[in-house]
Amino acid sequence: MNNNFTILNLVNVLVIVVPMLLAVAFMTIIERKQLAAHQRRVGPQVTGYFGILQPFADALKLILKENVVPTHANKVLFFVAPISTLILSLLGWAIIPFGQGICLTDFNLGILYTLALSSLGVTGISNLVFTLKKISLVPALPYLALNINGSGFVNEQLCLKNTAIVNPNFRLGYQLRKYSTNIFTLPNLNNTTSNIIGPVSNLERFAEKVKIEEEEFAHWFSGFCDAESYFYIGDNKTSFSFVFGIRLHIDDIKVLQHISNKLKIGKIYKEKNIAIFRVNNFEELQIIFNILEIKSLNTTKYLNFSVFKECSILYYNHYIPSKGWNLSLTERSLLLNKIRELKKTMNTLRTNFILPESHKILITPYWLLGFVEGDGSFSVSTYDSFPLRFNIVQSITEKNVLEAIKLFLLDMLVNYKKKTIKGNPVQIIEEKESNRSQNRKLKLNLNINDHFILSKILVPFFDNLRFLTKKELDFKDWKNILELKTQGWHLSKEGANLIMEISKNMNNYRLSTYNLANDPTLNNKETELKPVLNFEHLDIKNKILLEKVNYLLSRPSNFELTPNGKNFIKSEQKFFKGRGNVEIEVFDKKGVLINSFGNMESAANFFNVKKHIVKYRLDTGSPLILNDTCEIKEVYFKRSINTLI
Repeated sequence: MNNNFTILNLVNVLVIVVPMLLAVAFMTIIERKQLAAHQRRVGPQVTGYFGILQPFADALKLILKENVVPTHANKVLFFVAPISTLILSLLGWAIIPFGQGICLTDFNLGILYTLALSSLGVTGISNLVFTLKKISLVPALPYLALNINGSGFVNEQLCLKNTAIVNPNFRLGYQLRKYSTNIFTLPNLNNTTSNIIGPVSNLERFAEKVKIEEEEFAHWFSGFCDAESYFYIGDNKTSFSFVFGIRLHIDDIKVLQHISNKLKIGKIYKEKNIAIFRVNNFEELQIIFNILEIKSLNTTKYLNFSVFKECSILYYNHYIPSKGWNLSLTERSLLLNKIRELKKTMNTLRTNFILPESHKILITPYWLLGFVEGDGSFSVSTYDSFPLRFNIVQSITEKNVLEAIKLFLLDMLVNYKKKTIKGNPVQIIEEKESNRSQNRKLKLNLNINDHFILSKILVPFFDNLRFLTKKELDFKDWKNILELKTQGWHLSKEGANLIMEISKNMNNYRLSTYNLANDPTLNNKETELKPVLNFEHLDIKNKILLEKVNYLLSRPSNFELTPNGKNFIKSEQKFFKGRGNVEIEVFDKKGVLINSFGNMESAANFFNVKKHIVKYRLDTGSPLILNDTCEIKEVYFKRSINTLI
C-alpha cells in the first residue's frame, strides 16, 4: 500500500514538473525567435523542424560539457548551489492548483509556504558567495542583495558593500587576478541610495567604515614603505628571486604582524634584535604592487619599485613555479640578461634619481604619518630651556619630497596666517660637506622648532591620526614636555627634573635592547641585575612619569599674567624675559575666539588701526567697533600666555 502511494505521488510530481519544464524550454524558443525578428535575424532553425528541438540540444550540450571546478572553490558547495536553486524553484509548484482539486498538496499554509520558499531561493547564490574567493563572485551579488533586501532596485555599490560582510576574504581594493597587474578598485561608496533602511543602513555604515580604514591604511602603508621598505632581486645565475621586505627593531614586531594580517600575505622572521617582514611569492607581491600603484610612493624609492615590478612580471610571465619555463634556452638566457641589466639601475647601483614627469608627489595625512613613523623624530634637547624639535632626515636625493612635506605643513598654517612668526618656521637644512662621511650622500634635515607650530599645528595634526608603531609613545612624551613648557614648569626645578627623566625614556632609550649601564638615572645594583632593559620595567617607569606629568599639569600654571601684560614666573618669583611670551587673542561679542596675533602691531595692522588703539582696548576691555561692511560689528582683545622659547 505504501509503495503504491509513493509511486502515485511520484507520478503526480512528474505529471506537473515535466510539462512545466517542457513549457519553459519551448518558451525559450519563442523568446529567441521574437528577439531574432526584432533584429532581422532568422533565429534557431537547424535543430528539428523550425528549430523546435533547440532546447533539447542545448540541454544535451550542457550535460556533456566538461565539468570544471575552480581550484580554490569548495567542491561540495560548488555542486550543491545550482542543484539547490533548481529544487527550491520546483518546490513552489507543489501548492499551485491547476483545476478543481488538482494540485500536489492542499493545505492551509500555502501563502506562508510560498514566502518561506522565496526566502530560501537565495541559498544557491549565497553558497556561491561563500565558495568563490576571487572577484568572480561579484556577478552573483546583485541577485543575492536583491533577495536579501527585498528591494526592486539594488545598485552595484551596495552589492560590493555586502561582499565585505558576507565574505571576509574579499580584501577591499587589493584583489588581483593571478599573474596580472590589473587594478581592482571599489566604486565610490559615497553615492548610496537614500531609500535603503533598516539593517541595510547598518551594512552601509559598516562598509563605509571599512572603506575609510582601508584607505587610511593604504596611505599609511605607502608612507611607511617610502621610509622603511626595500626591494631586492636575488641573482641565482639560472634564476631570480624577488623579495619585498620591511626591517624594524624587534620591539616593533607587532607592526609587521599587523601588516601581514591586514594584507594576508608575507612571513615574519627574527634576526637577533631585528624583525623582518618578507614577501617573495609572486601572487602576494601583486598585492604590494596593487597598493603602491594606487597609493604611489613619493620618494625616489618609486624608481626601485618600478624596476622591481617590471622585472618580476617579466620573469613570472615566462616562469611558472609549478610548471617551469615556457622559453627555449636561448630565449631564457636573453631574458635573464635583460633582468640583470635592469637590476643594475636599482638601490645602491642607481645613479639617476629623477622621477618621471608623470609621477606626482602627493602628501596626505596618513602617508605623512607612515613616513614619520619610519624616518621622523620627536626630540628634546636637555640643555638651556629644553628646546623641542620635530625632524625628518633624508638624503639629498629626496629634496623634492621634503619640499612637498614643508608645503603641506605650511598649508595647515592657513588658520593662523595672521600670526607673526619670525624667520622660517619649517626649515630644510643641508648637511655640511665637511660632516659627510666617504661614500655617503649629503643629508637634508626638515626641522621645526617653533613653539607655535609645534603646539598649534603638529600636535593637533598627529593627535587626530592613529599611530601603529612605538613612535606613538615618543610623540606622547614629547607632547607632555611641550605642555609642561607651555605652562612654564620647565623653569621650576621640579619640572626641569621631570623633563630630564622623560627625555631619558624616549627614542633609543625606550628600546628593550638599551643597556642600563648607559643610563645614569638608574642605580648600579639594578644595572648589574638587568643589563638589558625589559618591557615590564619600561611600563612601570612610564606609569610613574605619567603620574608626575599629570600632577604638575593639574596644578595652576607656573606663569601668571600681570595686569600690565607681563609674564610672571611664580616658582622663581621673577618676570619672564623671553620673546613673544604674550599673545593677543580676538573674540566676538559671544566670546568666540576669532583670531590670535603674536603682538599688538600685527593685530593693529589686521584691523587697520593704530597700535595704541589696540593697547587701549586691551587695558580697558572696551570693544573695537568695526565698519558696517563686516559681519562682526565689534571685537574684544585679550592677552594670553604663549611661551616661544
